[in-house]
Amino acid sequence: MQKRKNRTSAAKVFFEQIEFTNGEAGCSFSFLDTGKATTENPRVSRLILANVSKRFAGPRREKVGAVSCLNLAIEDNEFLVIVGPSGCGKTTTLRLIAGLETPDEGTISLDGNPLTVVAPRDRDVAMVFQNHALLPHLTAFENMAFGLMLRRVVKEEIARRVREAAEVLNLAALLERKPPALSGGECQRVALGRAMVRQPKVFLFDEPLSNLDAPMRLQLRAEIAKLRQRTGAIMLYVTHDQAEAMALADQVAVMKDGAIVQRAPPAQIYRYPANRYVAGFVGSPPMNFFEGTLANQNGSMIFQGGNGSKLAIPLPGEAAQKLQTHIGQPVTLGLRPEHIGEGHGNTGQVQFVVERVEAAGSENFVYCSYHGESLVMKTPVTRSARSGNTVTLRFDTQEAHFFNSATGQALLAFSK
Repeated sequence: MQKRKNRTSAAKVFFEQIEFTNGEAGCSFSFLDTGKATTENPRVSRLILANVSKRFAGPRREKVGAVSCLNLAIEDNEFLVIVGPSGCGKTTTLRLIAGLETPDEGTISLDGNPLTVVAPRDRDVAMVFQNHALLPHLTAFENMAFGLMLRRVVKEEIARRVREAAEVLNLAALLERKPPALSGGECQRVALGRAMVRQPKVFLFDEPLSNLDAPMRLQLRAEIAKLRQRTGAIMLYVTHDQAEAMALADQVAVMKDGAIVQRAPPAQIYRYPANRYVAGFVGSPPMNFFEGTLANQNGSMIFQGGNGSKLAIPLPGEAAQKLQTHIGQPVTLGLRPEHIGEGHGNTGQVQFVVERVEAAGSENFVYCSYHGESLVMKTPVTRSARSGNTVTLRFDTQEAHFFNSATGQALLAFSK
């Protein structure tokens, strides 16, 4: 490869020593050459994953499933957040789309064109990693420009895009600094800028905010939301932080064991979970669950707590009518912390003992117990419940959820 002389930047020397392969024929060139500009691609209509599966070798060479028969369609200008616990397959899904992993089965297509036969660098996909993955010997400007140089964009266009992204991300004064001289939040903004200047059809975000402190997370969350408004591109974001998911997404997909168990707008995911897993994962503190059976008592339906519990909660007429076929069967009652409160009402009054109170700024989380049953409720800070106190609680049964105890599936429709 040809070496260039009289370059003052170490990054420029580094760029000149990289060989780029285009298609089937290899060709060496300077990334500083101005004669080979790229043309922007039109916006894509859909990203589709059809029956995609991926398995890895386990410690005994057994096959361990990471993604299982995943079906996902993401429309143009859509922001989809995949949320789930560690190990559920979120990051593997992104890596399959980016081309960093190859699916064992299934297809991935972008605007009708299969991606599995396209090299990662040619997929028109930009990925922001949990670790910013910056080259430490390059400046912020050079890190942001790196992908464009690989794609032979003319240097004037590179400079324009980087400067524009730097202004948007408040990095203009930091472009000559190298990563060791930047804070964690600044490095992640550089990584976001590196994706922005690509102007890709698809943005992939792999928990990009998880290593940042709370104020920086809020700031970068706002920047990502603005990026979506400016670009209109497809955005796929994975996180275990449900607050991020609810704040950013048009659609939230809850993932478990490599498969999507429910996909819906954030409010619907929260209010109408499809099963107990979704109900327990989305929400902080999580939904309270009580095991028991449905029974008729004096002409009304009640939820009778099991395992020696003395919990007996009358149910409203509409829910009782829909649940008639489940009388005598084991069910799980779910109530969110905000649907339990102190006070007196017509239904669902139970006395609980306060075990502890957690202050959460504008509200308190009060943890209580009652004959083997435990729950948490949200109360205003003006309430003065203390550990050891006995409190009368009222359950808002209009907001109750019921799940099949065996399968975990919701027994009522997703709308009430």
